[in-house]
Amino acid sequence: MINNVTLVGRMTWDAELEHTQSEQAVASFTLAVNRAEGHEIDFINCVILGQAAENLTNWCKRGDLIGLTGRIQISQQRMEVVADNFQILEN
Repeated sequence: MINNVTLVGRMTWDAELEHTQSEQAVASFTLAVNRAEGHEIDFINCVILGQAAENLTNWCKRGDLIGLTGRIQISQQRMEVVADNFQILEN
């Protein structure tokens, strides 16, 4: 089975960085992503782990356009995208 997601959107707020008990960095953020029709926006909860989480919180802020790849994860009635990597798409 395949569970791959690619998103391009704007960060709705600065990512929140936390660390697990095992000291792994975890950044949480929300992307505003336009639908194909362009008139509606979906707000998608995302997380990213490890060094990528540190980089995201240091380099990206609210309003920045980013692209990411990852997978959908559903836990405790919450759907989110767990990103593997990201790319800043604007200066």
